[in-house]
Amino acid sequence: MQQPPFQDPNNLPGQPSFYLQSEQPSTPQPPLSPEYNVTGSDGPFRYPGEDLYASQPFSQEGPITHYRSGSQAKLFEPAKPRNPWKALSLVLGIVTIVLATTVTALLLIRPNVTILGANGPAVGVTQVVPQPTSASTNGITVPATSTPASTNATPVNTTPTVPVDTSNNYSATQPGPGCDTNGGKWTPQGISNITCGTRVTPNTASGYTYLYFQLPENRPFAADNRLGVIGTLDNSQCIGLAEQDADIGYLVGYCNDGSWFIDQISNDGVIVQTLDKNLTSTRRAVNLSFILTGTTLAVSVDQEVHQVKDIKLTQPTRVAIAFYCYYVGNSITVTNFSYITPPN
Repeated sequence: MQQPPFQDPNNLPGQPSFYLQSEQPSTPQPPLSPEYNVTGSDGPFRYPGEDLYASQPFSQEGPITHYRSGSQAKLFEPAKPRNPWKALSLVLGIVTIVLATTVTALLLIRPNVTILGANGPAVGVTQVVPQPTSASTNGITVPATSTPASTNATPVNTTPTVPVDTSNNYSATQPGPGCDTNGGKWTPQGISNITCGTRVTPNTASGYTYLYFQLPENRPFAADNRLGVIGTLDNSQCIGLAEQDADIGYLVGYCNDGSWFIDQISNDGVIVQTLDKNLTSTRRAVNLSFILTGTTLAVSVDQEVHQVKDIKLTQPTRVAIAFYCYYVGNSITVTNFSYITPPN
């Protein structure tokens, strides 16, 4: 559509526009009357460009949002829709801050804990002792700072230890009745004379004679034990140690010719059978030991040990020092008798 030429509302019809006047002096015009029709028609007064806007068809889809060429400005700008993810991120951020604040507060008000081992404070573990005072920070009660006390206690052995019964251990420097001052009871069998010091004279050459020993207060003998004595021998003499129960017994010994032996004996001291024997070096003084451990019996000649196994398990009721002299009337000297119960 062809648009009418632009008219200056300050100029009368038929007069040249102000923009077409060049170098002509401006003549003041009298003010227009409100009823004056600028366009020379009976229509109402219109501003420039109003006809152009009125000539556009009405759109049912909404207001005009496009631009026209020339001086037409944007008529309407629709509101942009909100981003739902932005709102969700904001909510999650607030929730995270609240949770973090709550956890921090719980950790601050949690009481101190002492770490204990099975038997007291663990080794090397710092034991924190809670203090009764507290401080308030931003409305949250926080336990006062406590000073850690290092506990370096020695670990306690939880395995029960059975105490070693040493009450029955016994020794006598001079064995024999009237010679032993430690309370042991001595009973000779087949012995004609005993001299403290201690010198024993057997009254027979047909077999072993015994000087029986009983613990003070008749305390019982242990199943496992060790006997010891030091003997001084002349020619054709032997020294031994024996233990017996109600049925059988055992005898170990050494003779001055260098022979050692382990014999089984009856309950009255007669040799039943020889379990083991052999020769070693000859000596006049000997440190002899009888060692009973379960079903194993050993003889110790000084530091030389010989043993037999699988003997009958016995519970000794009598203990004795044994003597043998080939010649009647000879004497054998014995000292430092001992009875020892090994650890359980």
